Amino acid sequence: MTRLSLVVLVITVFACKKSIDTPSNEITLKGNWNMKNVSGGLIGLNLDYNPGEVIWIFNITTNKLSVTNNIISTGPKSIYARYQTGTYDYYTTTLNSIEQLYVDNTLLGVMTIGINTLNLDDGVAADGFLTVFEK
Repeated sequence: MTRLSLVVLVITVFACKKSIDTPSNEITLKGNWNMKNVSGGLIGLNLDYNPGEVIWIFNITTNKLSVTNNIISTGPKSIYARYQTGTYDYYTTTLNSIEQLYVDNTLLGVMTIGINTLNLDDGVAADGFLTVFEK
């Protein structure tokens, strides 16, 4: 019986597969982000976006941001979507626990990442913009 127990234990240990997937509750920039809202500015802008209208996909291995912009008008939604469909270089910096996002060497603002939310605040107190994304 002891030998059989040992064989079963060895098979069980080697049969278990460690998952290398990103846990669904991990806080990370990696993945697909749907633009949800842009607000602020002197005029008190408050633009809501539907899921799929503007999608940012961050590849943390290559530091590439792929943008899919499905806005076809030239109105405010198009203007405040920031980028047209394409691929852009990005990087982040952290100073005094404040993380900032740069796209094509342009500072977009202070970045706050939650489990399913990404906020980009351009940091201008009186007339700045806040862009909110959701996974």
